Amino acid sequence: MIMEEKYKESYWEFKELIHAGFSISMATSGIQVETQDLEIGSRLFAKLVSHARAIFVLLPKAPAGEVAPEQELWDISSIAVLARSLVDTYYTLYYVAIDDPGKKGNEFRWLVWDYHAEKR
Repeated sequence: MIMEEKYKESYWEFKELIHAGFSISMATSGIQVETQDLEIGSRLFAKLVSHARAIFVLLPKAPAGEVAPEQELWDISSIAVLARSLVDTYYTLYYVAIDDPGKKGNEFRWLVWDYHAEKR
């Protein structure tokens, strides 16, 4: 498969994933949760989807078969910065809401989280 076809396929798949992420985020917005990890996890998920959308806005449109602005800027460095933020957010989401260190480990994580928030 040539690079342009791979890009086009990835572009449209990424667009669908972002749409699904926003749909999930909107469908679960305002739902009361019982634990701190689910509350923070929900916020992090929304942030993850927002980073993905910001990346998508900057992606080159012409190679994907979309109508591109007359002077399309391929701002790869900004995409890289946002991608780094997306990865960092994913790791934080995993640490807070997905990984299960057990009851004592979870308590310790939240103590460190709260300490960090107060110290900052």
